[in-house]
Amino acid sequence: GFPNIVQELRGRKWHQLTEDKIRSMINPLEITTHKHSQGKVLIIAGSIGMTGAAYLSTLATLRSGAGLAITCAPRSLNSIYEEKITEGMTISCEDDDKGFFTESNYDMIMDHVDWCDSLVIGPGLGSNSQTAGLVTKLVKTVNKPMVLDADGLRPFYNNLDLFRKIKSKFVITPHLGEFSELTGIDSESIRNNLPVMVDEFMDQFQGVLLLKYSPSIVAWESKGCVNSTGNPGLATAGSGDVLTGIVAAFIAQGIDTQDAAKIGMYIHGKAGDQLAKSISQHGMIASDLLYKVGRVLSNYEL
Repeated sequence: GFPNIVQELRGRKWHQLTEDKIRSMINPLEITTHKHSQGKVLIIAGSIGMTGAAYLSTLATLRSGAGLAITCAPRSLNSIYEEKITEGMTISCEDDDKGFFTESNYDMIMDHVDWCDSLVIGPGLGSNSQTAGLVTKLVKTVNKPMVLDADGLRPFYNNLDLFRKIKSKFVITPHLGEFSELTGIDSESIRNNLPVMVDEFMDQFQGVLLLKYSPSIVAWESKGCVNSTGNPGLATAGSGDVLTGIVAAFIAQGIDTQDAAKIGMYIHGKAGDQLAKSISQHGMIASDLLYKVGRVLSNYEL
């Protein structure tokens, strides 16, 4: 339903994302750069049974060039992250052995917001109402760019007015089902008229939308772009967590939210395309993407 060339639909200009465009947006590293100037990401993710989501997002930020990453973890789960995330740091948030975040963790998390250049909120947080309360409180007060994904979008379901209370720049990365929950429109109706549905959503949304679909799209202000990479093999558990981490890393490196979303979408898809050739679409898993993302980025350092 999307055009392959620049075209205007209901006032929104759509274009296809190309290799040359991505290359123009990724800057080479400065010879004097160091880990603190290379971007710092704070990740609020994971809960009991879904620690892998936080792990994947964290490693994706580092594989995408972020200099430092801190993962906030419920205290009863912190040892898992300490063991798995060798290159990252952790913050242990009191959870009374429940395995999920609550509003009582707000102050500890906010103490570290000034440190970071971008935040990830959502992967694997779970559906607990106390966690949703924490997310609601955070998005209203955080003053750094954010990437909201998965369970980080739950407080916004049929509650789009909450987006207007966000003070910072932000990107949301829903799949079609989550987009349906946000809009209150069934998935089939969205699928049958996606460009128009996206345009109507953007009329009441001030952030950047990265909609995971086939093809994936990024929409912001009066513009939109359609991805030219990716394949069905990316429809695997944890793939979206990797995408979220990539986007957050490029935001932390000083790239505007809409461009970071475009880069993340394209690089994630290209990594999946290379894995389809070396492993297969059927066989790739999300952790395969972590190494491949770094290999893909090597093409932009020449």
